[in-house]
Amino acid sequence: MNILFLTDILPSGGNRTYIVSASQAFAAKGHAVSLLGFSQGLSHDLPTQHFAQVRTIRVKSFRAPFLLTRLISLHRLLRQFLAVTPADYIIVDLIDPAASLLIVKLFLKVVLKDTQIIYQFHGLPSMEMHYTQQDKESAASLSKLLGVVKHRLRLVFDRWVLNSLPDRVVVFSEYSKKLLKTAGVTSSTICIKPGIDAELADAGRGLSRAKAREIVGLNPTQRVILIASRLEARKGVLAFFRALADSKLRYQNCTFLVVSDFWNDPDTHAYYQVLAKQQLGTKVFSISRPSRFEMAVLYHAADVTIVPSLDLETFGFVSLESMRFGTPVVAFAIGANPEMIPAGMLAKRAAYSQLQRKVDKVLTASPLERKKLHETIEKKMVEYDWKNYITHFMKHSIVIR
Repeated sequence: MNILFLTDILPSGGNRTYIVSASQAFAAKGHAVSLLGFSQGLSHDLPTQHFAQVRTIRVKSFRAPFLLTRLISLHRLLRQFLAVTPADYIIVDLIDPAASLLIVKLFLKVVLKDTQIIYQFHGLPSMEMHYTQQDKESAASLSKLLGVVKHRLRLVFDRWVLNSLPDRVVVFSEYSKKLLKTAGVTSSTICIKPGIDAELADAGRGLSRAKAREIVGLNPTQRVILIASRLEARKGVLAFFRALADSKLRYQNCTFLVVSDFWNDPDTHAYYQVLAKQQLGTKVFSISRPSRFEMAVLYHAADVTIVPSLDLETFGFVSLESMRFGTPVVAFAIGANPEMIPAGMLAKRAAYSQLQRKVDKVLTASPLERKKLHETIEKKMVEYDWKNYITHFMKHSIVIR
């Protein structure tokens, strides 16, 4: 099978995990895999040892900043690529490059007549944009009105692309199915669970908590809490640290390791303002875009991972990765979290006192209690595997037209 992954500027987070791991898994099964996207992001930060079997095609980076130039560039390159290398499957996982593919589909039907188009769903930009806009309480009324209009236009665009383009939409969780239905997406949808980042899994082999803490420079007896997330409002990182102002939320003798893209995230300044206001400078270590080995070390070094997301959590690779390395996850019972995280580790949405009790329970657990928790986690993790993903994908993605 010839499989083309169509992406945009390759991002960090779940999108990157999916592109890297899924393309490698397809290549390992003997499929011819190509990756088409922009050189900004594709030219670096890709694990070359895992990508040896994957052909990468890069659009010049100067065309990347603007949506219109991205659409035109991807459209032209797609036409050229498909004329020479017909694809059995095109897998696209972001709305904007999907729009480029839709233009090709509408005007060059012959080129795509034998191609199955699959959209791998991570989230709806329109809903995420709307959540961010709602969070800006100080915004002027005109600004809020423009935000509402922009949200509605974007929702119409997202819905049009997802209803017009793919033969099938693949999601990672049942929650994602419900979210798509709520948004008015009627395309055929199937749920297939992914696996852990392949490069991360290799990097974490043989690491112990003691060795990881030695690498990081942490005391073996310290209580260490990991948070790995973007800083936007719905991810809840800033709201979590603001809640620490409450005397009941002290997290005494705990060290926080916070991982994000601090160089590029627009909320970085607000994040440091919150830390300064709460006088948390000596308790929080901020780490920007660690390597996969460094991320594996951080997972192993932590006693517990907190996922403070407040809404629209369509899956959660951080939760999956943390639990795969044996580090328990505590989170709010929102989105897809209840499908992966044991019920005893979930708190009600924005109930920070309850969240702390869950964290304390992990930090003070006896060896026997920790063993039982790890056994529960291991049972959950059996379902998440890229080989299973590929098997189910090939079984269920073919659509008879």
